[in-house]
Amino acid sequence: MPHRRLSPSEWWEQSRRDLRAAEHLLQGGFEPQAVAFAHLAVEKALKAVVRGLTGETPPVTHNLIELARRTGAEWPAEMVNTLDSLSGLDISLLYEPGALFRRRLPDRDADARQAVADGRAVVDWIRHHVLLDTVDTDESPGYS
Repeated sequence: MPHRRLSPSEWWEQSRRDLRAAEHLLQGGFEPQAVAFAHLAVEKALKAVVRGLTGETPPVTHNLIELARRTGAEWPAEMVNTLDSLSGLDISLLYEPGALFRRRLPDRDADARQAVADGRAVVDWIRHHVLLDTVDTDESPGYS
């Protein structure tokens, strides 16, 4: 699997791009897609940490709590709660209603905005408190 060879910096860059995509999708009225990309941004940021701090290959999973556990970092309660609330909002949200992994899509713009804001908060917390010097996290002008 190609993703197994990704460096921490490559995981981090994908996270940054997914978060920017989530924000653009939200502005364009694509709430379910925005939520799924916010989840992916957090997932990939966590995979950057797993790879960077532990040297392990990140597992093939969308489970944010499991990924956070694998980082070995100390997570404050509010971040654990946020990860928990984002955990059920993975890419399977976008499956057709009759699909095996059917989940309820966010109905309101406010719910989607909160999920994207939560994704941003987790990625920012990781950048400031967990990654430290293991990954180049310099901000590009497009990442605000």
